[in-house]
Amino acid sequence: RELILFLLKDNIRINELFPEEDYKKCLLRYQKDREEIIQNVEFDDLIYYADLSDLYKAINGNNRFLSVELRKYISSITKELDNLVPIRNRIAHSRPLNTNDFPTTLDLSKEFVKNNPQIWKNLNNTVIRLKDEPSFVIDLQIPNFYDYEYESNHNLPIPDFDDTGFIGREKQVEKLVNYCLGPYPVITVVGEGGLGKTAIALRVAYDVLDLPKCPFDSVVWTSSKTSQITATEIIKIKGAISDSVGIMKDISFNLSGKEVVDPVKEILEYMKEFKILLIIDNLETVLDDRIKEFLSNLPKGSKVLITSRIGLGAFEVPEKLLPMDNGDSVQLLRSLAHIKQVNTLVKINNKQLEGFCSKLQNNPGYIKWFVSAVQIGKRPEEVLAKPDIFLDYCMSNVYEYLNPNSKKVLKSLVAIAGQLSLSELAFLNDIADIVEIKSAVNQLLTTNMVLMYSIPNSSTYESFYTISDLARDYLVNKNVLTTNEFNEYNKKNRQLVAASELIKSETRENPFSFNSINVRSKSDFIVAKLLLEALREVRKSSFVLANQLIIKAKGLAPQYYEVLRVEAQVKFFEKNHLAAKTAYEAAIELEPKSAPLHVWYGGFLLRVLNDLDEALKHFEEALKINPDEPQILLEIARINLYQFSFDKSKLVINKLLKRTDLPVWSIKKVHDLNLQYYRRYAEYSLKNHDYSNVVTLLEEMIIAFKNCPVKIIDNKMLTTVSDTHYLFHSCLKLLKNKISFDISESVEKIENWFHSILGSNDIGEFNSKTKRYLGIINRIEIERKFGIIMIEGGKTFMFFQSGLINPYDWQKIKKEVRVSFQIKKTERDEIAEQIQIIE
Repeated sequence: RELILFLLKDNIRINELFPEEDYKKCLLRYQKDREEIIQNVEFDDLIYYADLSDLYKAINGNNRFLSVELRKYISSITKELDNLVPIRNRIAHSRPLNTNDFPTTLDLSKEFVKNNPQIWKNLNNTVIRLKDEPSFVIDLQIPNFYDYEYESNHNLPIPDFDDTGFIGREKQVEKLVNYCLGPYPVITVVGEGGLGKTAIALRVAYDVLDLPKCPFDSVVWTSSKTSQITATEIIKIKGAISDSVGIMKDISFNLSGKEVVDPVKEILEYMKEFKILLIIDNLETVLDDRIKEFLSNLPKGSKVLITSRIGLGAFEVPEKLLPMDNGDSVQLLRSLAHIKQVNTLVKINNKQLEGFCSKLQNNPGYIKWFVSAVQIGKRPEEVLAKPDIFLDYCMSNVYEYLNPNSKKVLKSLVAIAGQLSLSELAFLNDIADIVEIKSAVNQLLTTNMVLMYSIPNSSTYESFYTISDLARDYLVNKNVLTTNEFNEYNKKNRQLVAASELIKSETRENPFSFNSINVRSKSDFIVAKLLLEALREVRKSSFVLANQLIIKAKGLAPQYYEVLRVEAQVKFFEKNHLAAKTAYEAAIELEPKSAPLHVWYGGFLLRVLNDLDEALKHFEEALKINPDEPQILLEIARINLYQFSFDKSKLVINKLLKRTDLPVWSIKKVHDLNLQYYRRYAEYSLKNHDYSNVVTLLEEMIIAFKNCPVKIIDNKMLTTVSDTHYLFHSCLKLLKNKISFDISESVEKIENWFHSILGSNDIGEFNSKTKRYLGIINRIEIERKFGIIMIEGGKTFMFFQSGLINPYDWQKIKKEVRVSFQIKKTERDEIAEQIQIIE
């Protein structure tokens, strides 16, 4: 100002010094301050109503009247002056200060005085006086120039961080300001006690007020805080609002200035007529249905910003407040120690302060209480060892709000260290109802006493829960968990670990068994147990109960692929093939790297949908994951056989025959498939009139059968031999007298071998060793699930779908299809069973 008065006053008129808008702003302030309308104001008078930024911009804009040296100097410090403007505005408009406002102002002031003491005489005198007589600032008064254009009506309190400035959380402040300007009618800042919810709400409110174009006509603050904490006790606030009726009356009075009969109606009318930002602090103490109904009826344009230890669960866009980071926590502790002159803490280095902050959970309220307690003479270690007062202040009202199941879940999280899944919490607390356990956990999440983490598990994510540090400290301090409860929870946890290890070991034995469940960790055991129960119910055809168990398993672990895999099996046995296919695909989407899952789905595609190409893709995918697994190789060989890729099939079979590490059941399957290879290849050759190849294949089949270990030969293998004998018999009929001398000896040997193995050469009737007949399907009733088989001579036998060896063959049963079967005598008649398609 002095530079302008000294250098510019005589060279330019006041209304030319500033842009028109800034000049009118100065004139309006002058008139308001003097309470009179004056159009022609003296230069000396009006200059004192200009803002700091208007002044140096005016100097830069009229620098032709300055010396070259002065012109360069003012230009060089413009950037620093720009940094001071927002600080000046926060002071002038009684806004919360940022933590770096004071050091920034002081450092720049010292720099200005040092570099150009002649220009900054007044500033130099002020800095000197501040050092010698700091209390003189108490008597200073900030001019109250009320600016209708930018100020909104508000009743915001002075923030409790005014002494230290607002530290950290700038991104969250920006995010909340954007929420207030966005489409969300209700914004909630949620978090544990002491985290600074009130402070951040105040900072957001003041930032909204200071926007160049504040969208709100009024900002109204109300608080239902009922107590405050000192270093030694929790003090009840006299006259504090303690219910929703009181909060509504307070809001209504702040808006209208009078008491009304229906405050809710009055508030909603005001919020409809004007754009109002309503801030309700500490809502958890008055939260009830009346508040929820009010929030559900908010008119468009007005907003409600809430702070609460408990989330609403509806209406809101929540912003969860977490503890401060280490650096901000240390800065807060050190600032408080300096302000309160707690020398014990001032002298401590940052590393030790960081240790204190860690024990104080990086909670700003906890840190403030800690400094206050040390200030009255307590040792830091003593305060950290006995935080009873602060924990009660932060947690007692929230803990009392919880239902019994939620309190049980909290106890289990205290007793068992680490993170627990929903299914583990259900087991540990004997809560069988999925709705009840979810309700309990959700309530704990809304109170912020429990934290949820999504942790990668195979190819998906699994949710786990852990108790917050502050809640754990409170519960341990209050001794809510008895010794018996602690021991019982740990006993159950040991049972959980042991049972999950048992299932894991069983799965390792045969991972490709339908009854094997891949238990990734002990958290999967409860769900695995439900799935095994579902499979048992399926075997009893109890599909309703099986589906109920699947629904329960889904509720506990919706991202666990085994749930969908077992669901696919249940749907298959229910004959709901589309649902089974959908479940398999969803399971693979969750866990594409499970070889058994690809094998099961491939088997479904092969045997139920007869989709050989897609089935082969899944078997090959399984082989990439587990290259040496015999069961996968068997399935690939089988599909190649079905697709008449006999060479490919034989290569895989021979590879398996050479293996010496296979279990007995795998050895049996390999030899059985080897015999089927010869039977199917011989059948293919017969159809293509390659009779000599049929003979060659049967000779090789005899060698293959002789190489089978005696102990593994079973009725299924003999059935394959029996069916091949039929093919050989058909071949002989076609050849009749055309058998050449060079193969006649082979034909005779083959026939003799069949006779030695099967006990009869009358293929039309009965094979004594296998006790199997050959016939053709004479009639089929698909819907009624039965049919008729006819053998040579015209005799017929009824059969049912349940009589098929392979239930998947039912879709292939048609008239004229050749089958082999056994006869079972019933009280009324003889029926066919153990039926197998042979052509």
